[in-house]
Amino acid sequence: MDFKRKRLEKALEEKTYRVKLVHGKKGWLAVGLTFITLFGVSILGQKTVDASAVNNVATVNTTNGSSIPLWNDVTTSNIHRSDRGLQSGTSWKTDKAVIGVDGKTYLKVSTNEYANIDQMDLQDETSKQDLSGVVHVGNNTQLYSNPLEGAKPISNRALAANTDWKTDTKVTVDGVTYYRVSTDEWVKAEDSNLISESSRSDKTYIANDPDAEPLPDTDTDTGEGTDTDNNGNNNSGSGDTDGGGTTTPVAKTANVTVKYVDTTTNDELTDSEETVKDQEVGKEYKATPNLPEGYELDSAKTSTDTVNVTEAGPNEITFYVTPVAKTANVTVKYVDTTTNDELTDSEETVKDQEVGKEYKATPNLPEGYELDSAKTSTDTVNVTEAGPNEITFYVTPVAKTANVTVKYVDTTTNDELTDSEETVKDQEVGKEYKATPNLPEGYELDSAKTSTDTVNVTEAGPNEITFYVTPVTDTSTTE
Repeated sequence: MDFKRKRLEKALEEKTYRVKLVHGKKGWLAVGLTFITLFGVSILGQKTVDASAVNNVATVNTTNGSSIPLWNDVTTSNIHRSDRGLQSGTSWKTDKAVIGVDGKTYLKVSTNEYANIDQMDLQDETSKQDLSGVVHVGNNTQLYSNPLEGAKPISNRALAANTDWKTDTKVTVDGVTYYRVSTDEWVKAEDSNLISESSRSDKTYIANDPDAEPLPDTDTDTGEGTDTDNNGNNNSGSGDTDGGGTTTPVAKTANVTVKYVDTTTNDELTDSEETVKDQEVGKEYKATPNLPEGYELDSAKTSTDTVNVTEAGPNEITFYVTPVAKTANVTVKYVDTTTNDELTDSEETVKDQEVGKEYKATPNLPEGYELDSAKTSTDTVNVTEAGPNEITFYVTPVAKTANVTVKYVDTTTNDELTDSEETVKDQEVGKEYKATPNLPEGYELDSAKTSTDTVNVTEAGPNEITFYVTPVTDTSTTE
């Protein structure tokens, strides 16, 4: 028993409809107005059907501002494209999903018009689909974690306003569609626009598969050359639709080619050329440059990023690009000449120096060192991509110094003559300093008591030399 008869018998068992079955040349046929009621409007009102395209609503998913084609006679060898289409974002009632002769699944949206299910999202489906394209986001676009795991809002990140993002996956969860824009970051379709698309795969259904059935052959042989569909309607070209609204004519489309030209050689970078398919004729298409690796946009030479799409073409946008200068890091090293050890704590890395140019370093001498100009041969390097790019400064420890204090003590009173005290600065630690006494006026050196005029300078000190002095006796004669 064929598909139609099974469904009719099920309806009879549930006492929902009364129909009359007639066996004709093409198998079991249902006749009478009750058959139209069963497969027409009334079935869309039933609530007993689950996980099916029956009594469902599907929304068109394609690039913003474009449309998807409709197809006629999808289960016969006469399958062909209709002259009408469905606009992106519009929603349509559907009463069944069928498998066409081409093996693809279609949703019925009108008497004899069907849409590819990979371009339609049912209001209750959960599915996953590979999709290579670009989405545009507006202001304050919320990011979500994997929708198949709960679509939790991401609070510490967001997408910049009015930016474009590549997407590789589309997920629909209970009819809500998301696009993946990062490893585990997603945006809702309602918060973004799919502005370009290069490919999409067949859907993988996780819940509420549309339960497609082959469309039964319900044509009746009237002998008059007029076919009737399974609603009992005449299909001789009236153009009426019953899919929830009136379809719109399919706009003419053409492809746009996006090219990239190297301004330094004037060569076209053919490996980076892009073809943006199915752009509506008569409208302006604006391209977002997908710059080749190692290049930046030459805004001065790039005159436009838009093209008015024509049917005849060529529809081309050319971005002029300049190679980004290659860079490499330079290492500045310091070597102690007394030990020949590299002072690794003082090593410096100067980043992103242009390859092919000379870099000159200014030494940042380690504390306690001075440059050994005799041993340092150069302060420059010609930067190469492979490297190593190194500059070595040879340095010598700066001698440590300390101050020496020279004191004078009156031997007659044992008082220190503080007004005569001297400080001799910056004497090298570890060396001996010898003082020449600068005797206070009216005093002479007491050599017997002065034990030394030298000191071995230490860093900690005190470094002191004491001269003992005696007042000079007045030997003048009184008259």
